[in-house]
Amino acid sequence: MDETYLSDPFPELVKNALPTTLQTLADNPGGITGPQGPAGKDGYTPIKGVDYFDGAPGLRGDTGPQGLPGVDVDAPVYKALSSGTLAMDFAINTCVKITPSATQTFTTTVPVAGMGRTLIILTSGTASRTITFGAGFKPTATLATGATSARVFVIHWISDGINLYEAGRTAAIVA
Repeated sequence: MDETYLSDPFPELVKNALPTTLQTLADNPGGITGPQGPAGKDGYTPIKGVDYFDGAPGLRGDTGPQGLPGVDVDAPVYKALSSGTLAMDFAINTCVKITPSATQTFTTTVPVAGMGRTLIILTSGTASRTITFGAGFKPTATLATGATSARVFVIHWISDGINLYEAGRTAAIVA
């Protein structure tokens, strides 16, 4: 057996057969980069000839019906009115509390249809007050507060956009 052959991993026969390739490998230890392949087509999907990136926008569907109006986040949720105030302004206020000092007639502006409003009436003193409801209200009856002090009456209203209709009221509640 030839000792040279065992000690040299590339026998002379192989070296002579590929001298240019071995020299190139010796000069470029990182390897040789092959030729660049063909450039692909940008923006095309696997479906031949369909360009999803450069096409015109598609048709838009109907936006649907208009929804109900939202609650005005700037409107006070609760407002205590001073005694003697007659205008409740329920177009802005969602809940009003008042302590009437005499027999009075309340009026109001009307919120959009479907909105609910609440009126809280607190009695003070031993004289009975008769509360009537004028423009903007459609009550079931007037309210007589009675002669007992510190009683609360709560009246709920629903708007049709033209008037506030009484939806319910409590009897006198101890405050």
